[in-house]
Parts: sequence; C-alpha cells; structure tokens
Amino acid sequence: MRLAGIATLGIVLALGAIGTTGAAPPRLLPPPRTAAVDCDDAAGAAVIPRGAISANHFHIAPGNGSHYNPAARRYTGKFPAAVSGRQEVTLSVPPRLRARFRIDYAGSGLATAITFEPCPGKPATFFPGGLVFRKLEPLFLNVAVEGSDDVRRLRLGVIRPR
Repeated sequence: MRLAGIATLGIVLALGAIGTTGAAPPRLLPPPRTAAVDCDDAAGAAVIPRGAISANHFHIAPGNGSHYNPAARRYTGKFPAAVSGRQEVTLSVPPRLRARFRIDYAGSGLATAITFEPCPGKPATFFPGGLVFRKLEPLFLNVAVEGSDDVRRLRLGVIRPR
C-alpha cells in the first residue's frame, strides 16, 4: 500500500511538471530607464575627436566595432562621447529600438536615456562609455539640448563585430 502511494505521488509530480515551461529565459536587456551624468562622472576636458558623428552639441567618436557576448546574447561597443558648450544634452534611444538597444556612459548603467551635464568653463567634456544592442541593424540616437525643442537624430549605422 505504501508503494502505491509513492507511485501516485510520482505521477502527480510528473504531470505537474508537464504543464510548466521551466525557468523564464534570461532578460537580454534591463527595463527602460533614464540616467544622468555630470562633471564629477566625466573623464575630463575633451577635444572633439576627428571624424566624430555630431548632433546638437553631442559628439560620439567613431567606434572600433562591437564584440558579441554569447552568454549575454548581445553586442557591446565602446563609443566615447563629448559634450560641447554649457547646456545639458540628453541622449535617448528612439522608442522603436528600446527593446533591442541601451546606452551606458560614465558609470550610468544601461539606460534608454542619459542626460549629460558638461563641466563649467570647459569647451567640451569627455564621457567614456558605449552601447549595448541585441541585433546587427542600423542604430540611431535622439539628441536634445536643454531649453530647445529641436531633437536631432544621430545615425550610427550598423556596428559590425571586429
């Protein structure tokens, strides 16, 4: 009789396991969030890099490609940036790319929007950082300057692995 009870328990457990899908797949990118970095987070004064892609006082150095991390199932690329002038600049991922793309500058952590506050009295402020993305596809960023309704699109293109 005792063996019959153990066998029945085993069948119930097995049937319960059939209905489950197992553990949820790992999140490839964290949920959308905003961040801010200021002069204390910057790597110092900067000269705008030669060949930089620029929009609205934000300048991003042409990257040296990306690296694919198979464990995280995403690409990363270093793209140092500089902000010229005295006004804050907000860099954001367009809504249609938010499921596949994040930015990370000056220790901000992965975000969909980062506001950069330049160092006072400097012509440009340098912020180390880069991009994290899931697909090799054309990437764009929106760039807005504090106090202006003008939002410009910064076209980065497809960032291939090297």
